[in-house]
Amino acid sequence: MPAKMVICFGPITVLAMAGQRESDLYTIGVCLDKSALFARYGEKNLNNQLTIAIQLLIEHYCQFLIMNHAAGDICYEAMQPEQNTKIQQRLYELKALGSMYYSPKTIQDCIREIHFVKKSENMIGLRLADFVPNTLGRYVAGMKPKNKNFAKIVRKKLYDGCRTRPIGLDLRYCPKNSD
Repeated sequence: MPAKMVICFGPITVLAMAGQRESDLYTIGVCLDKSALFARYGEKNLNNQLTIAIQLLIEHYCQFLIMNHAAGDICYEAMQPEQNTKIQQRLYELKALGSMYYSPKTIQDCIREIHFVKKSENMIGLRLADFVPNTLGRYVAGMKPKNKNFAKIVRKKLYDGCRTRPIGLDLRYCPKNSD
């Protein structure tokens, strides 16, 4: 029986909670280095950064769901209707066209639907997700975390997609350093 999954994310982070597990919490993050992206691909030619981040998050989330024999929903904190529509449209595009790694059918099988939740509903997963982008951003930028204990937990719970080490220090960083 597949576990029920919920995904909560901001532009650079995903919190995936496995409902059928003992409160396992995973963090999937994406950090875009705009300067490096612009230098490598040209600012005029580059796809929208939200589009890039969502595709990377969806691919990593699909991998997580596939490895856990599950399907999931996406829960996003509601913003202005135009912004919600852009995010929903990108998900529909991925479901219709697939991504670099996954076919449309795979994405359709993994991700059921997207829900936009108002902040006033006070959903616990979204409350947690508020703190993660800043924590991961500070980590990538080499800045001191605002809360060392929380930062340590977030980094410890970064999902790396590797069966031999299901939880580890991995963060999707785009573009990757070529060193």
